[in-house]
Amino acid sequence: MPSLKTVHEAYGDKGLAVLLVIQNKSPKDTIAPFVKEFSIPFPVIYDGTGEVSKQYRIRAHPTTYVIGRDGREIALALGKRDWDSEAGKRAIDLLLGSSRPAEKP
Repeated sequence: MPSLKTVHEAYGDKGLAVLLVIQNKSPKDTIAPFVKEFSIPFPVIYDGTGEVSKQYRIRAHPTTYVIGRDGREIALALGKRDWDSEAGKRAIDLLLGSSRPAEKP
């Protein structure tokens, strides 16, 4: 989660939007305390029916989808990734069409 927070802060003004979807396997009343505890600064959606998870065929946790501005899937990552690493930043920069990495806030 810290990696996504850092990426959100570094790239939010460059067009990157981070959205967290929590599956219905987590009790709904645990979400607000989770968001508060980890100071999550981006939108969190509760997938209470499991419909979002079905549509995106989630088969690992976490699953990261990169969706382009046109709404189409650009990339998929199964499992934990360090999006704040140099390789992660390079990937994000390429996807955003930038040749220069964002600086940490």
